[in-house]
Amino acid sequence: MTIQSILRECATDLLDTEPTVTVEQVVNCAYRRHGDEFHAESERLVLASARTIVANLMRDLTDDDGDAQLTLPGLSLPSALAIPAPNGTYYVRTDKATWVELLAGRDVRAVNVERAQAKLDAYDDSLETLREVMEADPTLTVGEAIGKMAVK
Repeated sequence: MTIQSILRECATDLLDTEPTVTVEQVVNCAYRRHGDEFHAESERLVLASARTIVANLMRDLTDDDGDAQLTLPGLSLPSALAIPAPNGTYYVRTDKATWVELLAGRDVRAVNVERAQAKLDAYDDSLETLREVMEADPTLTVGEAIGKMAVK
C-alpha cells in the first residue's frame, strides 16, 4: 500500500465519519494505522517534500511581478520565468532570459489564465444551478440541496 493510498483511505474514512476534517487529522489517522509504512518510506517522502517545497519556491519567484519584484525596476515581470521544455520545466532568472524565453513565460501565464477562467466558469455554473434551492436557506448544505433538486 502506498502512502498516498493510505492517506486517501484515511481522508475518505474521516470525511464519512466526521463533520469537518483537517489535514492534521488525516495524517495522524494514517500514521496511527500504518506507521511502519511511514518509516519505510521516510527518505522518499523527505525527497518528495523537498521537491514540492522547491516547486513552490520557484512558483513564488514566477509570481512576484510588479512592486514585489525589485531586480528589474520599471518592468512588471517576475523574478524568474518557468519555461516548459521537452524534458520538463526549467526556470531562468528574468534578467538572464532571452526573447524566446520571455515569450514562453508569457505563454505559460496565458495558459494559466485560461485554466483559471475555465475553473471559475464551471464554479459559477454550479452556483447558478444551486442558487434556486440554496439562496433562500443559508443553512442548507450542498448535499441537501442536491437531494431537494432530485425530488423536483
